[in-house]
Formats: sequence, C-alpha cells, structure tokens
Amino acid sequence: MNREIKRAIACMVWLAAAFPCMVNAQSYFKMGEQVSLFNEVCRKLNTMYVDTLNPEQMVHDAIVGMTRNMDPYTVFYSMKDKSQLQQMLTGKYAGIGAVIKYCLDKKHVAIEYPFDNSPAKENGFEKGDVILAINDTSMLEKTTEYVSNHLRGEAGTTVKVKLKKRSTGKPVEVNIVRRAIQQPDVACHFIYNGPEAEGKKVGVIYLTQFDLDSYDHFKEAFLDLKRQGMEKLVIDLRGNGGGSVAEAVKIINMFIPRGELIVQTRGKSAQLNTKYMATADPMDTSIPLMVLVDEDSASASEILAGCLQDLDRAKIAGMMTYGKGIVQQTVPLQDDAELKVTVSKYYLPSGRCVQARNYNKGKEESVADSLKHTFYTKSGKEVKDGSGIIPDIELKNDTMSRIVYYLSVGDSTELVHNYVCDYLNKHKNIADAGTFSLSDADFNDFKKRVMAANFKYDPFTEKVLKNLKEVAEAEGYYEGSKAEFEALEKKLTHDISHDIDFNKTQIKSVLERDIMTGRYGYSKGMECNYKYNSVFLKALKEF
Repeated sequence: MNREIKRAIACMVWLAAAFPCMVNAQSYFKMGEQVSLFNEVCRKLNTMYVDTLNPEQMVHDAIVGMTRNMDPYTVFYSMKDKSQLQQMLTGKYAGIGAVIKYCLDKKHVAIEYPFDNSPAKENGFEKGDVILAINDTSMLEKTTEYVSNHLRGEAGTTVKVKLKKRSTGKPVEVNIVRRAIQQPDVACHFIYNGPEAEGKKVGVIYLTQFDLDSYDHFKEAFLDLKRQGMEKLVIDLRGNGGGSVAEAVKIINMFIPRGELIVQTRGKSAQLNTKYMATADPMDTSIPLMVLVDEDSASASEILAGCLQDLDRAKIAGMMTYGKGIVQQTVPLQDDAELKVTVSKYYLPSGRCVQARNYNKGKEESVADSLKHTFYTKSGKEVKDGSGIIPDIELKNDTMSRIVYYLSVGDSTELVHNYVCDYLNKHKNIADAGTFSLSDADFNDFKKRVMAANFKYDPFTEKVLKNLKEVAEAEGYYEGSKAEFEALEKKLTHDISHDIDFNKTQIKSVLERDIMTGRYGYSKGMECNYKYNSVFLKALKEF
C-alpha cells in the first residue's frame, strides 16, 4: 500500500486515540473496525482502479468529507492550508499592509487605503494610487487576488512596487520591505460629543475581532479615552464574528470584580471543561457600559455581551446575535497538518448556552422553542438559551438603499471612487472626523457627476411592477387593468435626481467615510460614520 495512505491511516488512528471522549472500549473498537475498512478501501482502489490515483488528494478529500458532516467549524487543514488557519487565528499575514481595490472603469487595481503603522503607510501609499507593476511584472488588468498574491511574501523580503500617484499622476517606484501585518482589531476609538450624548463624554470602541492581541489594543484604547475624560463607554461588536475566548475574558475582567465567573466550557471529558474566572483586579467597575450587537456578532462577542448582560453590568442594544455557543480547539497532526475541531459548548454566568443551531449530518437546524429554557441574570431578569444574545434594547441595523449599494459596490463608472480621489487632490486641508461634513455645494457637485454619467441601477419598485404586470398578463387580468398599470408605471418611473436627494444622508455617509479614510486612515473613516448610524444614535438615548 502507498506510503502516503499508510501515514494518513496512522493519522486517523492517532485521532481516535487522542480524544478522551473516545477512550471507552466499545467506541474505540468500533472506530478501529471502521479505520480497518477505510484501510481496505484505500488499498483496493490504489491497486485496482483503472487510472493512477493521487493518494494524498484522495485521503485529503475523505477527511474533508468526514468533517463536513459535523459542523462548519470542524475543519481539516493540510500543510499547504495552514497559512489560512494561522491568519484566521492571529489576524496576521506578511505583506505591505494595504487594502486594494479593482477599479471597474479603468480595469486596474488601486490602493483603497493603507493600514496605520504599516510599510505601505510609511512609504507614502495613498488612496487612489494605481499599482502599475510589482517586481517588473505588469499588474494592469489583473485581479485583486493576483495583485495581492504578488504583494504578499515572507516577512523581511523586499518587493518593488511601481505606482501611478493619485496626487500627481506621475509614476514612482518604491522598494518596500514586507513585514508581519496585523489587521486592525480595534477599528476606531473616540469620544462622541454629539447632541445625543446629552453633554456627556461618551467613549466608543469599535472592536472587529478577537485576535491574540485584542486585550492589549482594547486596554490601550480604553485608557486613552479615560485620559480624554470619558464618562460612559459604548463597545461596538456589530459584525464581530469572534475569535480568542481568552482575549474576551480579559476584556470582561476589566469591568467586573475579581472572583466572578465569566464563562465555562463543557465537553465530553473533564479535560475539556474549563472555568474562566475574573482573576485580575478590574480597571473600572462603575463606568456605564453599552454593548452594540447584531446578527453577525458571534462566539467571543456573545461571551462578552452575554456575560456583561448576565451580571447586569451593561445594557445590550441592537439585534439578536448569531448564536454560536460552541468552542473549537486546534490539534496538531502529522505532516504538519492541523485539525480545528469543536470540543465543547460554553455557558454564561446565568447557566445558559447561546448555541442557536444543531447540526445533523452537516445540515443546520434551529433549536426548537420547546427545547429552550429560562435563566436569570444576577438581578433576576429573565434570559433564554438557544437563541443567541437577545438585546435589552432591540434596534435594527440601517438598510442600505439600492442606489447607494449600486454606487458604492457595483458602479462600472466608479463615480464614488473617482469623486473621492478628486476631492482629496483638490482639498489639502480637511477637518477631523468629528467635525468634517460635505457641504451642500460638494454634494451637488457629486450629484451632477452622477447625472452626467447617465448612471443606471436596478430600482426595486420597477422590478416588482414588471413582475406583477407579467403575472397579470399570464392570468388574463392585464387588459382590464391596463390604464391603472400605465398610471402606476408613470408614477414609479425611475428618477435618478429624486433618488439621490431622497438618499442624501446615506450617500453623504459613504462619501465622507471614504474621504476621511483617504486622508487620515481607516480608523478616522470608521469614526466618521457614527454620526449617521441610527442604531448608535438611538442607543445613546437609552444610555
């Protein structure tokens, strides 16, 4: 039998022996029988199948098929896939530290923005700079994936990038040394002084993920806000899919007394059961806290929000969270492969588990209402399991209008991108994120560009009317209602000028965010959006 197959089978036997949950005689015997069957199938296929097989790929596909029938978080990573796993766990990769964008109108890739404290930022890369070549290989008409792969490499190596500068239109060549890049976990932190704050200095920390340094970054942001006189704190976890439980625990410990239970995990064996307690002295047990969540807040985000809710330490506002109450652990395998496997569920201080889904042969099933239970916070307020974190103050996220979506995502003429680049070239002095606002004259200039470009998008009302008309014709009702249809069609005729004015606030928020990002960086761009965010503004009124 092929050596690769033997090693893969040995790996499976090791897995069977490695997990304490399988070390009872009956299950171990059954696993041994099945591994023996797998061994035989591999041997027969390898010796009898008409075409030459790739044993490594064959066994890889078998393992992937096996894990696919469990849950979406149990994943096998071969040696060549490990960089993907490491980036997911650490939030780090080696490169120049810039987000890039494919420009549909000119078919080239440009810098969207460099990360703060990155090689790209330090070497003067700016929003709108066109990437002409990398190491003398042309990047024109190449995809963002192609360009990204050429920009990334081993930390410490040098890459030569040829740019066409946005500000001058002239080409420049930069030799830039790659280094480990960490995607920002604290997207922004600032003091909000708008009217909704009612004269209080409200600190905001927008945390996008929990990686291995998130506690340090969060603590640094918190202390900076305290130095600025912060009186209340909003922790924004919207869109935060989780990450390191340990980092979430340390952040929670900043706000609750030593000795409190934060979260506990329970698996099939005692070795997988862990209690996470507040083991350090807190930094602030009295500052009022508000945590913003939505349907994409998951895992470690739910631990942070749920623990503070169970201990009555914070108000939770937004939408019901995703409901991921399971914990994964990475297991090293032979040949430098790794297995990320679901090993336990986590339980909040009230005793509830927020896992909102069961998995049956890889298929997702919601937890039935009849299986949900009631638990109680420290003060006796009811909370439920099996449903994610249900906010104390339920607020829906803003819905992006269709015209704003098409302008910012699917516009082949790149009106937003080009307007922002021109604005940055024209305005050398731009106010800070807290005070910056596009003037009516600036907005009208953008509107004129959209009108002159003969911009088209797919209006929802016209689409619905067209579908209704087709159904009426098919069922024989159209002729009798033709006049009404024509009148309605005339009333709902697509009017770009009207749509732009009606969605002025959303369009301004997109333009201002991109201008701030282009001039001052990603953090200031994120900060700029809060003055338009209805969930944030409504939550402040309840704070």
